[in-house]
Amino acid sequence: MKSKYPSILAATAVATIFLAVPVAQAANFEGYAAGLKAGLNFSSDGLTSGTTFTAGAESTYLVPGQVLSMPSSLRIGGDAFFDLNMSASRTYNAGYPFGTLSYSYGTAVIGADAKVGYVMGQFMPYAKFGLADLIGTGDESGSSIGLHVGAGAEYLLSQALGATAEWTYDSANGLDNNNITVGAVYHF
Repeated sequence: MKSKYPSILAATAVATIFLAVPVAQAANFEGYAAGLKAGLNFSSDGLTSGTTFTAGAESTYLVPGQVLSMPSSLRIGGDAFFDLNMSASRTYNAGYPFGTLSYSYGTAVIGADAKVGYVMGQFMPYAKFGLADLIGTGDESGSSIGLHVGAGAEYLLSQALGATAEWTYDSANGLDNNNITVGAVYHF
């Protein structure tokens, strides 16, 4: 059976681009932005841990701090995201009488974060925190809502295009994901 997650990832990216409203202040990290990212996922289910490929998409909206009577270099807003952490085979020595168990799991993660950044010219470090729905794939099925946090930085390559590096962590129902990604962001 063909996986539906790459299709969901592509649909999220396309919908984000076409639903966003153009904003003139892109060079100041203000307004709408959409991005794609890829990297490594370090996951654990409490018994085993493993490393797999991860890919994702996100849509962000940020406003300058002075809108909220805060420093003008501050950016405050939120983002919606989708991450697909590929399945990986794992083994666990369950001891006598069970022996070694083999299974495979990954996660699809959908959520929303509050995002806070600080603009320093073309560079903006940021932090984000929110909630995520971790949907088990492979032998770890089911879905659980849990914590999602992250930190990263974006560098503007032009008025509309930025490059990102980011770490995110999500945890729910015994599944933990640490993702290290790089990506591209388009500011509308």
